[in-house]
Amino acid sequence: MPKVKNTNFLSEISSFFKNNDASKAMNSMMDMISELSMNERTLFGRITRFNSKYSLLQILTSLILFPCFMIRNPYNFSNTILGGMIGCGKDVFYRFAQDDRINWRKLLYHLTMQLWNKIRFRSDHKNCTSCLIVDVS
Repeated sequence: MPKVKNTNFLSEISSFFKNNDASKAMNSMMDMISELSMNERTLFGRITRFNSKYSLLQILTSLILFPCFMIRNPYNFSNTILGGMIGCGKDVFYRFAQDDRINWRKLLYHLTMQLWNKIRFRSDHKNCTSCLIVDVS
């Protein structure tokens, strides 16, 4: 059986935006996501099975990118540009979201703490008050 495809689709997506003259906000969002330390064992407590077509990190990263592409839910995913780039169906995201083995509180805490540390230690905002707002709606 082939191992999980190890494609770095974050770099592919960010190169797509840079080639199409995307806004600075989108490029900075892509840079921030790519700098996050996301490890399957740390986030999910397990590693993707060797026969899975998409890794857990690829699915999570795609879900994080939904708001950037104005995707409201997985049902609308396949008709978007991101759906054409990744090539999976809505069921992949529904199964991922309903997985009882994923500790969502731990996952969100881990990612939020990384974002907070990146914001808090920026040299250009040392004298200002920092605020991180996470909206899960």
